[in-house]
Amino acid sequence: MNLTVTNILKRMLPLKGFCYHSACWVRDAGVEGPAVIEIGLAARQGASPCCGNCGRASPGYDRPEKMRRWQFLSLWTIQVYFLYARGGSNAALRVRMERMPWASGKLQVCDALRIFLAQWARLLSWQEVAVRFQVKWNDVYGAVKWWCATVCVIAT
Repeated sequence: MNLTVTNILKRMLPLKGFCYHSACWVRDAGVEGPAVIEIGLAARQGASPCCGNCGRASPGYDRPEKMRRWQFLSLWTIQVYFLYARGGSNAALRVRMERMPWASGKLQVCDALRIFLAQWARLLSWQEVAVRFQVKWNDVYGAVKWWCATVCVIAT
């Protein structure tokens, strides 16, 4: 088995109904700075999207021109992003949002990164966490708020 970023992710973060189909280096045109890794995600063959509110299967629609991007955990200080283009809709609830196992809510930060940031925010100042892990201060704040609202409530 080849040791690639997508193979590592398949083992460490399996996503039900989705697959990792590509990983590539990307450097923004005209922007000086390090390149990032973009991981392309695709729905598995025959998997229908789930409604973001109720979780039931819903008809999907493809919008390849509307690629969404979520920041994932960095690898060796190289920023990693997930890319995904499909959506789902639920006419009864008037929802046009698909449930994705790697992210919740409207933030463009993966849940794994939110957990990571919230853990570090217990040890360092939020500003220092933001600088060290190349995220915005608001992402650290949102991670701590999400952690306290979901994980701490579940634990009690």
